[in-house]
Amino acid sequence: MTELPLQHEIHTARYEGEDTRPTTSLELRGWYAYSAAAEVFVICGVGSFLPVFLESLARENGVLRSDHGVSCVEPRGDSGRVRLGTRDDSGRDEQCVISPFGFEITTSSFVLYTFSLAVLVQVVVLVSSSALADYGNNRKKLLTALAFTGSICCSSLVFVSRAFYLLAPLLIVVSVTCLGSSFVLLNAYLPVYAKHHPRESRTSRINDGLDDDLAIPLATLEDAQNNAGVSSQFIDELNEYQPARTKELSDLKVSTQISARGYGIGYSAALLFQILSIGFLVLVAMLRLSPNVSTAPLGVLLFAIGVWWLLFSVLSFRWLRPRPGPPLPPTLLRAKRFSWLAYIIFSWKSTWETIKVACKLRQMLKFLAAWVFLSDALATMADTAVLFGKTELGMSPAGVATIALIATGSGVLGALMWPRFQLRYNLQSKTVILAAIVLFLVIPINGILGYLPFVHIIGIGGVQSAMELYMMASIHGIAFGGFSAYCRSFYGNLIPPGHEAAFYALYAFTDKGSSIIGPAVVGRIADATGSLRGGFFFIALFIAVPAPFIWWIDEGKGREEGLAMAKIMSGTTHASLGTYDTRTNVEEREELLASEEDS
Repeated sequence: MTELPLQHEIHTARYEGEDTRPTTSLELRGWYAYSAAAEVFVICGVGSFLPVFLESLARENGVLRSDHGVSCVEPRGDSGRVRLGTRDDSGRDEQCVISPFGFEITTSSFVLYTFSLAVLVQVVVLVSSSALADYGNNRKKLLTALAFTGSICCSSLVFVSRAFYLLAPLLIVVSVTCLGSSFVLLNAYLPVYAKHHPRESRTSRINDGLDDDLAIPLATLEDAQNNAGVSSQFIDELNEYQPARTKELSDLKVSTQISARGYGIGYSAALLFQILSIGFLVLVAMLRLSPNVSTAPLGVLLFAIGVWWLLFSVLSFRWLRPRPGPPLPPTLLRAKRFSWLAYIIFSWKSTWETIKVACKLRQMLKFLAAWVFLSDALATMADTAVLFGKTELGMSPAGVATIALIATGSGVLGALMWPRFQLRYNLQSKTVILAAIVLFLVIPINGILGYLPFVHIIGIGGVQSAMELYMMASIHGIAFGGFSAYCRSFYGNLIPPGHEAAFYALYAFTDKGSSIIGPAVVGRIADATGSLRGGFFFIALFIAVPAPFIWWIDEGKGREEGLAMAKIMSGTTHASLGTYDTRTNVEEREELLASEEDS
């Protein structure tokens, strides 16, 4: 089955083997199908069931901190569980602990350490494989291998028994790493699809205005000059870039629309799966098909998630074309026997080059510093909330899954609300980001209030019940809805024109890489205090610290810095910073950057 676009375009091949055929709707369906496949694992797996499954599996091997002779899963009174809506009365001595490598840790911190390790491995693989995504004929083959490996590892968790529980973290690390790397390869298709998208539809979008369909309107040059302090010289200089800039924004617009639609499809698939999963867990509980402490129902759901990922991936790979990228510069492929090593070295060198350029852009550096803290805090808060509900409030798996469902649903509301809020009060993007930060702060501060005696006595506030946790999930969803889009858009205004691809890759790198710290720190706090509640102090700190950095950013000055850097880089475009070039100009650009720094 082949579906052709409305209008063919002839593109001159830039390198041998380039696929210049126009993008078809069938090919885009393949891209969307993988979004539907993988987002279910992201939201339902990583966001809901994996933490609960791993904690429950560890609990089956755990003992009470107060009495190492008592198993954590032995019936104690009311089955050792706290009913929904009751306060958290657990103390340090009632924590469940395990000693996997001779060190005593809580079952909650065991999960958090696992996710920190998974992020660390993921970051190393992401950077090492970035060139494999953009260069050579590896894209579809690697995407297929990663999807199959990740989905099989996810499904295999159902077979992990209590005696071999340490296999679970290994499978989780592999599956999470495969997921992240597969998204890098999937996103590598976007520039290709944008470049070869039917010209008829793209031209109409340009004529209608580049920002008509965006949820967050792009500022015009006049608005930027009036509101952000951009000089008239900057406007004149930027006009020199307009022909190339218009094409760049045109391609970026198309890729953004494809990405947004894919995300929406994946989001919808995950919501459907989450609702069905909650229904399954409620049915299991009603029919008493499994003991409260059993991991069997969660294992079945993870098996289903892996199968879902696998089946939709097969459908996707039937429709996706290989779309090979350009070869690496010949000087980097001297030894064919070790060509894979050349790709890895090139990937790390490219990332380092982009970091060096970013460090010379003061306003961008402020944003990236803030983003490191924010992304880590938000990722840690999501993991902590799930574990807090299970271990501190005694929520059932269905109750914990409802947290993610509420947060996701509220996120849709937030995505619709924030743009209207901005337009109604004529707010700058950074003001909206700061408002979202204030909302995020409500969650850990409320958790900290649980330490106050009078709050604990009255039983209201301090996240002492499942209903309060659901309320916090809704606040998180509303704050997060559109937040990442605003941050991405704000960051985009600071990027040197013509080098969007490299700097958005750096943005993703800081997003993923920062999430190593938070879970490990909160896990250590849980080990030291016997409670996850202490982690709210760390989360509150990491949410609050970025606020001054965001406030101090001068967006107009950031645009001028980006334009100045684009001028320096325009004659020395390296493959890692935008366009394909058969030359390797690392040394040239280093000399120019050094001379610019001296001046």
